[in-house]
Amino acid sequence: MSETTVAMRRTIDNRDASIMASHFGRMFRADGLLVASFGKTPGAIREYPNTREGHERLYADATKAQAGGHSSFFNGGVWSEVGPTLSGRTATPAPEQHVLWVDIDADKNPDWDLLKRLQRKGCLIINSGSPGNQHVWFIIEDAMDPDTWQEMNTTLTRAVGADAKQDRHSWLRLPYMRSYKPVHGPEGRPVRIRDVGEGAWGLDEFKKAIGYTGRTAPGRATRRNDADTAPIARETAKQRALPAAVRRVLVAEYDDRSDKWWKFWRECAEHGVSKKQALAHTLDGEDLPAKWTEASITKQIHKAYVEGTGRPEPSAQTKKRRKSTDMNRPSGGLTIRRASSVKIKKLFWLWQDRIPLGALSLLGGREGTGKSSVAYGIAADVTHGRLSDGYYDGQPKNVIVCATEDAWDTTIVPRLHAAGADLDRILFFEAEDEQLMLPNDNEAFADAVREYEVGLVIFDPIVSVLDDVVDVDKGRDLRKALEPINRLAAEADCAFLGIAHFNKRTEGDMGMLLSGSLVWSQVARATLGLMADPDDENGFFFFNGKNNNAPGDVPVLKGHTEARFVPTDDGDETRTSVAVWDGEAEVTRRQLLGIASKSAGNGSPVDQWLTEQIINGPVAATEIFERGKARGYTEDRLRRARKRIGAEMFREGFGKGGVFMWRIPEA
Repeated sequence: MSETTVAMRRTIDNRDASIMASHFGRMFRADGLLVASFGKTPGAIREYPNTREGHERLYADATKAQAGGHSSFFNGGVWSEVGPTLSGRTATPAPEQHVLWVDIDADKNPDWDLLKRLQRKGCLIINSGSPGNQHVWFIIEDAMDPDTWQEMNTTLTRAVGADAKQDRHSWLRLPYMRSYKPVHGPEGRPVRIRDVGEGAWGLDEFKKAIGYTGRTAPGRATRRNDADTAPIARETAKQRALPAAVRRVLVAEYDDRSDKWWKFWRECAEHGVSKKQALAHTLDGEDLPAKWTEASITKQIHKAYVEGTGRPEPSAQTKKRRKSTDMNRPSGGLTIRRASSVKIKKLFWLWQDRIPLGALSLLGGREGTGKSSVAYGIAADVTHGRLSDGYYDGQPKNVIVCATEDAWDTTIVPRLHAAGADLDRILFFEAEDEQLMLPNDNEAFADAVREYEVGLVIFDPIVSVLDDVVDVDKGRDLRKALEPINRLAAEADCAFLGIAHFNKRTEGDMGMLLSGSLVWSQVARATLGLMADPDDENGFFFFNGKNNNAPGDVPVLKGHTEARFVPTDDGDETRTSVAVWDGEAEVTRRQLLGIASKSAGNGSPVDQWLTEQIINGPVAATEIFERGKARGYTEDRLRRARKRIGAEMFREGFGKGGVFMWRIPEA
């Protein structure tokens, strides 16, 4: 960040406060405190009196934070008193509130029609992210007491289909400052505000518009369907994946059940929901007529889709052709975009040049090399914000550990304790008779990652969290299970680290070493290897495998495991191990992969000999044949060995001067 930029940002605080004065005057009408927080994410709370001087001081502090590359956050309410957090018992809202807000994510199919109607007056729109993603504030003329304020926000969120976590405790980005999300790059992105509706909403008028039906238990407000007066129940995570207009019909109560389901299917057809999804949601319904069967429902859905889309019934010949080429693709899933519409983004790292942020990485190694000790050491660093040069360096984050092979009380927690982890920031899933299973639990897992502001998720091992129906030897099954994990990591700005075992029957190639399937390394953004040091009983080498976004000369690290004793709750102590780093190693990645080939234990002598010949670089095939002949190896035998160790053959040069070369492929 240039000195000119910093100087410019330090001189605009009063102007920004002046611009926001009219908006603040409409939004915050009660005496009390405004609250703000500064950093990459909201942290410590700062208080400002709801006065012109307080507003100016807020923007002055925001300008200083911006000069240091930090985002500014504030809350949309006025508070009588606050504590360490807005959700604690010591935080008390002011008795009068005049602002409601929603967090709109265009990818989650909000109800744009309802939003458009609500934005006709008393509305401010703040945009600092991707196109279509915005915070929308609604000015309410009549005062709301704190309970009504909370319930109105909850009802508004559900009616529009906005971020379900949005409530009175949520943080909003401060207008006229800059947002420094990882996707916004080092210079950040300006937070813009625009006034799209004059005046303000009356309270009763706004209640009617969003279907507010009266006081319920805190956090459990109900809403009504636009076309019906029946209350709508709370939605499941599965239902929230549907477009908002479809959800409203699905969860509403109707006098005529047949009419309800017909409306639901027509909405599904209109909003691009596949017939398969429509059938699944219908069969989940508890109010189906008793005489309906799955076969009869399927026929009715088909008729509704024909009417809803206006498409004629396909001919028998068309049906036959579609069946022969069916790839089970849901309807409405394909769109055409121009490459120029894609915003170029910078990749950020949890651990610089080793573990990328927003992606799945795999850490592989043979049994007993210290994979878990290394992973838990990384987790400990994340809980203290001390991963050197990483995006969260200096910013402690929570870590989710999904581990099934070891016990938490006797193995995992002692390892984390020995590594120096902040155990309050280590989270895990607990259930009486089952464990986390992906992709079945993707939605619950995603909710936990977002809610607890997780910086790292560890799967130890990754195969243990995959449902039994996932065939890890089939690329299609594995991709379906792992690709949603990659998308979630990108959305939540966190890193996922899966621990995998090296396959002892496979040699030479890093991708094939990871559990015996190339798909593991193809789906993961980065692969990391852990190899035992043959000259040190407790030593290991840590190196990059596939990592296209990192430089090619990232050094191999040397480390070792040490025994440690940690105290138990009964006054005794238990033995565990911790990974200790010794610095950069002199060995190269190529040499380590050669060690892997030799240590596989089942390679034939010719395989090991051939690996030694080409481990340090390409060698002409004719030269290999000459060397092999001297050892009694025929050309055919050497060709078979080349295939077994995964060596590549390529041509160097053209014409008569061209030569075929053999080499170990890049990891």
